[in-house]
Parts: sequence; C-alpha cells; structure tokens
Amino acid sequence: MNIISPYSHGLRLAVAAPSVVAAGAILSQGIHAKIESWQLNSPSEMTAIGTELSSKTWLRGAMWHIRWYDYELSPGVFNKTKMEELYSFCASRGKMCTFLLSYREFGVDVFNAIESPTLPGDLLTTSGTYSDGTTKYTNMWAFQGVSAVDGGIFITKGYNHNLFDPTLRNRMLAFIQYIADNFDGREFFAGLMFSESAAGIPFGGYVGGNSSTLHFAGLLDLIVRAKAMFKRSQVIPDINSTTSFINDFFAVPGGHALTYRLPWSTSDIFTVSTGNVALVQSKVPDLKGKIFIMAQIQAHDFNSLDGSYPGTPPTVDYLYLRCKVTLGATHIYVQRNTPSVAPFNWDAFVSYMDGSPYASDPYGGLTQTLPDIIV
Repeated sequence: MNIISPYSHGLRLAVAAPSVVAAGAILSQGIHAKIESWQLNSPSEMTAIGTELSSKTWLRGAMWHIRWYDYELSPGVFNKTKMEELYSFCASRGKMCTFLLSYREFGVDVFNAIESPTLPGDLLTTSGTYSDGTTKYTNMWAFQGVSAVDGGIFITKGYNHNLFDPTLRNRMLAFIQYIADNFDGREFFAGLMFSESAAGIPFGGYVGGNSSTLHFAGLLDLIVRAKAMFKRSQVIPDINSTTSFINDFFAVPGGHALTYRLPWSTSDIFTVSTGNVALVQSKVPDLKGKIFIMAQIQAHDFNSLDGSYPGTPPTVDYLYLRCKVTLGATHIYVQRNTPSVAPFNWDAFVSYMDGSPYASDPYGGLTQTLPDIIV
C-alpha cells in the first residue's frame, strides 16, 4: 500500500492558521478504482467497469492510466479524444474521473502496445544496448533488479524518464498544461495523479550527466510546476525517493509539503529503505487533519501481511481498515487488477464493500472532513 498526501493548491505546512478551501476546489473524497491500460483495451473489462460505476454507491470514481504517447501525436500537437471519452465514461454515471500519468516504464518492452510506451514516438530514440542486451534510450535510464528466473543476476527491470533534462521536462509539462487547460475545474474531474518513479540502482550507472540528486531535483521541479497548473483539481504525486528528498518535501518553511508515501508493498523494486519508511511514518500524526491522506491499495498488497513473500496474506477488511482507521485516509485508490494470489482480488474487495455498513455511502466510509490547513 502506498500512502500519499498531496493537495494541488499550494499547501504549506508552515501555515499557522486554518484557511478556506480554494474557490470551487474539487475534493473527490472516497474510493476510486485504478484502471490499468490493458483494461482500457478490453471491451468486457470496460463493460464491467461501467456497471460497477453505475451500481456501486460506495465507488466514487475511476482513475485511468493514460499514456503520453497516445496524446502527443507530433511535437506540440495534442489530441484529447481518448481522455474526453474516459471523462464522459465517469461523468455520465455521476462519478469522478482521475488521470494517471507515468514518468517511468515498469518493463523492458517499451513498445508493448498494451501497457506502454509513456514517451511520445519522437522521444523514443535509442543509443545502443546494455550488457544484458536490453535497449538504451536517450531519454530514459534503466534501473536494475534481481532476476530469480535467471539465477539471481541483475538485469534491466524498467526505465525512468530522464527528468533531470529540462528539455524533456518542459515537453512533459506542455502536455500536462494541455490536460489542465481542458479538464481542470470540470464537475467530475478529480485531477491528475503521477505514477511512482522506479526505485533501484541504474543499470550501468546514470548516463548523460544524470545522478540521483539531479533525477529527484528534476522530479520535484516537474511536480511543483504541474501542481501550479491545476487551480481547482488535485495533483497527486507518488514518490519512490531518498531520505533527503522526503526531508525536502517536509522542510519548513522552505519545503513543498507535496506528498508522503508509506511503501507497504512487499516488492523489492517498489519500496524505499526501512529508514525512509520510519521517517515518513513519523509524519502521519502531524498530517492528519491538515492535508488529504490518499491511500493506494495495489495488487501486491494482497500478497503478504508479514513481509515475506508469499507470507501470510492480509484480509480485505485489514487493508481497508488500515486505510480508513489507522491512517485516516480521505481517499483510497484500489488497483482493479486481479492479483495471482487468490482470494484477495478486486472482486473480493467489491464483495467486502457491498456487505459493509458503507455500501450506500458515496464516500465509502472515509472521512469527509476538510483539512484545517489548505492554502
């Protein structure tokens, strides 16, 4: 489970007194289904998603994985047709629409038509291969992970965008501005969410003058500038990062207080160090009631309660109540994938919510209380 606490209207924890919510701010508290790219391409999945949005009172909306590749057809030329369709899919049912935008590839097949690519075609230039035979991309850096299948050797697991590069960052920000210009403030538009960046050691080292510090500095700049583009809707970052990066987010008065993330998942690739977990967990009491707390339940959260894979599977009610009670979440995004570890899957979550005291609650039992400090 990844816990995120962002807000898109310039939140600063250094503010001493409560302030009013920005005029017309769209808050969208409740439970949202996280829809993957492959589901968008499946008529049966889309039919099922539509039925759920129409019939489940406790389901507040859907978050759709959108690919930059699909919308910038040539440099600076955008087409929002698919995003309009996704927005209408939610709005016609009176539900909230969130767009999920990636700045990474969690896989090595960048031209996989189902899940990727995340960069526009003209930016997918190559520059040779890594020692494991996978492709080097001019505008992405590969991160490595251990392959159990290949006998424990380190291989490329995926790619991060070269966000240290202002040229690439500005291109992405132009697309984000296009989204803001066309969707910010619409009645059923909840906002934009960024996928997490990929943690891990660069395969073959950073290239092109990049470094860990520069990568996260570029990521922070992207989020800060994107956040300013949306005046009424949320911008939600999910960060795999270093301790210094988390500290920078929380620094008062100079920090941005944009996000915090508790990486509950058991995956080695998608977590940060134990020290970072403790650091972020220590922030939770100070944040409750001050900023929105957004919890993301991902497929691998259903795999292990004790931290050893496959380990002891957590129950659906444990995951939900941890979000609702322990963390005081105002929003939950639940990955609609069906995990490989039965019976903990989206269907089980739906059954749990349908049988819960919150089945007829459009907020899914989560708090509707506005934070005290929103500026």
